[in-house]
Amino acid sequence: MCCNPSVIYSGFCQVILTGVITFCSVGFFNALQGLGGAGNADPSANNAANASLYLTFAITGYLGGAFFNLLGPRVLMSVGCMTFAFYALAAYLAGQDDALQWLFILSGVVLGVGAGWLWTAQGALMLAYAPQDRKGLYISVFWIIFNLGGVIGGLLAFALNFDSSEDEPTSANAASYFSFVGIMLFGAIVAFLGLVSPEKVVREDGLPVTVQPCLSPAKEFLGALSVSVDKNMLLLSLLFFSSNYFYTYIFNAFNGVLFTVRTRGLNSAIFWLSQIVGAWLLGLVLDASRLKVRSRSRNGFWCTTIATTLSFLLGGYVQYFHRGGYRRDDDDNRDLIDVTNGDYWLPCLTIIGYGIMATCVQVYSYWLLGILGSGDATLAARYSGFYKGMQSLGATLGWVLDLEAFGISYRAQFLVCWILISVALVPTFFVSGAAPASWLKLDDTTGVGLRRRSGSVCDTPTTASDDRPQSQSSVS
Repeated sequence: MCCNPSVIYSGFCQVILTGVITFCSVGFFNALQGLGGAGNADPSANNAANASLYLTFAITGYLGGAFFNLLGPRVLMSVGCMTFAFYALAAYLAGQDDALQWLFILSGVVLGVGAGWLWTAQGALMLAYAPQDRKGLYISVFWIIFNLGGVIGGLLAFALNFDSSEDEPTSANAASYFSFVGIMLFGAIVAFLGLVSPEKVVREDGLPVTVQPCLSPAKEFLGALSVSVDKNMLLLSLLFFSSNYFYTYIFNAFNGVLFTVRTRGLNSAIFWLSQIVGAWLLGLVLDASRLKVRSRSRNGFWCTTIATTLSFLLGGYVQYFHRGGYRRDDDDNRDLIDVTNGDYWLPCLTIIGYGIMATCVQVYSYWLLGILGSGDATLAARYSGFYKGMQSLGATLGWVLDLEAFGISYRAQFLVCWILISVALVPTFFVSGAAPASWLKLDDTTGVGLRRRSGSVCDTPTTASDDRPQSQSSVS
């Protein structure tokens, strides 16, 4: 196990540790969000806090590659965990005293910085440590461990709030919040004691992990920003942007308004459990050893597309037809759905579909990034930072548009979510290799991304003995 002094330096062990760290921090943050409005009956304050969170997250994410090289993964992930604990504590205090709403919003800003650091480090380590033929396994193992936090947190909230009134959604109780805070702080300890420098890590395939020399802060920030003009990143940017946009609708406009508080906790657990199952299944598709890399990429794309389409078809039925459909202006008169109701199975199936769809979009995005930045921790950090930055911009817009000041209907939010992810899949179709003439040229032996011939820039082939990415004009 990872406690063995020699094993702890293995890439797979380090990926497991990043899963444990995010399990304790992001996983329980997701459980808190899964209650709807961070566990509060009125989600408006949570929307303001999360809007500031994701806006700050977007900025920090773009620059995350620079922070990774300057500070290292241990600092980024341990400090990141502590900011999650601060957010959970502030959410509880703001729920007890309206005068402390400012603290909750401030915690969103602080968490935006910490989350940007944590996710950049996590993505860089996971992508750099995974061998080419086992990227699906590494990503799915991380995703399974990470989402166990959401499953356990949701079940905990379900149990602690089991006796809450079926007719009135109430705030999550103090035990829920302080349990989350303690677990998040434990994640910070694991990060500080368990993570090692990438140069010391031994990959499963024996190849070294490349870490570019640390430059001046100014050059590091310019290097992090340079991936923004990378052609493949530009083509994938809409997919990244939309990959968390729909979470606001799922958590606030679906789970947060249709169900009793105990059922919201159960739904949260089911949502993250569905992500675990989806990640495992998609990981098998992406690592199918009998297929070439391009075929695996193509299959991953179609699995993601099918999961997205089916989940929104089911969600559309609930939005428009289940119990006559529901609208934003009938929140006060709606009969809340409880787990004991006979028609609960359909919304439950919908939350399962949303979970599988969400994990397919994100696992496939990570897999594509891993193909492009394999073996180079610095480049992987820059790609990961760009991904989380674009993702957070989308999440910011989602939280802002859900504010009561805008009054955007739930049905409009649903349609925007569906249209956005559907449009995002169009450029992804070309990048993935699903199109006859792919924009992203993949070496079918190693899977490393190659640049398309354009003008004086020619494709540079790779060899099976070196799966490190070739130099790209977009990376300094």
